[in-house]
Amino acid sequence: MCVVLLLIAGLAAVTAATETRSGACPVGQYLNEYTIQDYAITPSIPVGGAKYKMLRVPSTDTNPIPSSWFGTGFDDSAWPESVLPFGDKLQTCTSYFVNEGVQSTVGTLWPIGGSGNKAVLFVRDTFVLPGAAVAKFGTPKGLLLEFIVDNDLVYVGLNGQSQLDEKIMRGNCDGVTKPDSVVLDISKLQIGENLLTIHAEDRHVMSYLNYRIIVQVCEDKEISCEDCSV
Repeated sequence: MCVVLLLIAGLAAVTAATETRSGACPVGQYLNEYTIQDYAITPSIPVGGAKYKMLRVPSTDTNPIPSSWFGTGFDDSAWPESVLPFGDKLQTCTSYFVNEGVQSTVGTLWPIGGSGNKAVLFVRDTFVLPGAAVAKFGTPKGLLLEFIVDNDLVYVGLNGQSQLDEKIMRGNCDGVTKPDSVVLDISKLQIGENLLTIHAEDRHVMSYLNYRIIVQVCEDKEISCEDCSV
């Protein structure tokens, strides 16, 4: 598996939205958010050198879901490495990502399903939470997966444990005005290596998947800028 390293000097402050995100801090402290793995900026240069193990399945009707594919002990050595974002066109989700300064060019082709079939994508993404980061910021209070998908997010797992109560279904990516998010179980996050697993499906017309991982920490100072480093 490939590893996404969390470097203390490279953490980008996202926001200090204490009311709209989960988590609680002691009186006098603020809940700040840092991106530990960002949306793909360009497909040829993955953020932090990150790569992803993935398997494209044309249709779940003719190609069964791999058994225990989401588990930490699953052998994904035969899965090809790829880069974000996944999609079938050169420009999708442009209306959202252009405003955010993120290029939407597809990094890995995810062909759409044929008539009546779903195009299915499985992603295994290994990232590292260094002990040095926890020593600096304290124990994280929350963990989020922020994403854009066309069409459906079927499964999200963290270290082999499901993080979705039900499928997240959305319309075409062209109409996206803001990303969705899933609150991940912070108790499943561990110092060192972690495994994020995603099962996405496309119902036809176009396909797309891009995401980032955000950690929440309590700090004495509120971070108000959108593009800060610590």
